[in-house]
Amino acid sequence: MLRGEILGLFIEPMTEQQLNIRIGEKVASLRTKKNLTQKELANLIDSEYQNISRLERGLVNPGAYFLYKIAVALETTLSDLLQFEE
Repeated sequence: MLRGEILGLFIEPMTEQQLNIRIGEKVASLRTKKNLTQKELANLIDSEYQNISRLERGLVNPGAYFLYKIAVALETTLSDLLQFEE
């Protein structure tokens, strides 16, 4: 796998599954900080809570627009959703 640099930040290589898990963990963390349930977040983005559940468990590869709607609902940015703690 390639190690890339984006905006001066080095990106560690990971598989698609690892990326999906990291995104799901980030969404779950931001959602709980906002004291939202999965169902409440789903309602905010006009989706089903099962979609949020699958996302948070890393079972789906979310599309850009889905992540955008989540970022807006959680009052954050796409960049923040894709920045992970080491």
